[in-house]
Amino acid sequence: MTYNIIDKEGGREKEFIDFIRENSGLKVVGAEVGVEQGKYSKVLADSIPDLTLYLIDPWQAYRTYREHVSQDKLDGFAEITRERLQGADFIVIRDFSVPAASTFGDDSLDFVYIDANHSYEDVMKDIIAWTPKVKKGGIVAGHDYKNFKGQKHIYGVVDAVNDYCRFKEKELTIWRGDKSPTWSFIK
Repeated sequence: MTYNIIDKEGGREKEFIDFIRENSGLKVVGAEVGVEQGKYSKVLADSIPDLTLYLIDPWQAYRTYREHVSQDKLDGFAEITRERLQGADFIVIRDFSVPAASTFGDDSLDFVYIDANHSYEDVMKDIIAWTPKVKKGGIVAGHDYKNFKGQKHIYGVVDAVNDYCRFKEKELTIWRGDKSPTWSFIK
């Protein structure tokens, strides 16, 4: 297979979730990396029956990423997420992406959705760390496949995803139905 990009008009809250359901079994196990307030987590939990969802986010203030957000505000986001997902089957892992990935067995997830730090280096590290954790035929995906300037840095999602897929000869699908498109490939 050669590197190829497929554009889809659908968005992440309907068509992309349908894609997850089509490519998973009856009991779906997924991870969302970069949760913030759990808004997309809630959409996933409400839309995929029998989903066990791991929520990975450090909810920790650190230099170079969202410097305007205080630790108190991030602690509040963690609590909002827990409240928002009451009744859902979810497990919170309050840690950074790459260390959290090392706690999962290879081929243990049906999908991973990456929406953490958007620098080129961090996106690449996330893809490299999480791809082995997804089952063959499962979905590696993420948010914000878009070139725009963020807080004091340029987002590297597009370049990192393209470089990884080009190197690994993965067919990349872009779900363009939202303001900030979702990217995905099949492992």
